[in-house]
Amino acid sequence: MSAYLGRDPLPPAALVTAATAERERRRAATQAAVQAGQISAEKAQRDDVIWSNIVHFMRVLGGDRREPLRWHPDDQALMARSVRSTMDRMIIAHDDGRAGMTRDRIETMRHVWYALEFTLLYCKVHPIPIERRRAAA
Repeated sequence: MSAYLGRDPLPPAALVTAATAERERRRAATQAAVQAGQISAEKAQRDDVIWSNIVHFMRVLGGDRREPLRWHPDDQALMARSVRSTMDRMIIAHDDGRAGMTRDRIETMRHVWYALEFTLLYCKVHPIPIERRRAAA
C-alpha cells in the first residue's frame, strides 16, 4: 500500500484511460481557445505534446514497449508539474461547483500524478510487465 495515497494506486489501464480523457478534454479546450484568439497554436501544440507524453508514460507502466521507454528527469518533472497544476485547477473548479467536476476525477488525477512523481513507489505495487522472449523453434 502506498504511504502517500493511503491506499494502492490505480492500475495502469485506469491511468491510461484517465490521462487519455484529460488529453482529449485539454485538446478540445485549447483548440477552442486558439479559435477565439486567446492562446497561440504553438502553446496549444506544446500542451498536447506534454499530455501525449503523459499518456505514453502511463502506457509504459502498463507494459507498452514502444519508444521512448524513459524520459529525461527534467521532462518527467515537466509532465508531473502539468498534472499537478491540472489537479489544482480541478480542485478550484470543484469548489466553484462547476458541472462535471467530481471528487473522483480529482482523485484519479492524483493517481496519475503519483505514478509520474513517484514511479519507483508506484512500480512496487504495480510492477511493469517484462517482455518474455519466446524460445527459438
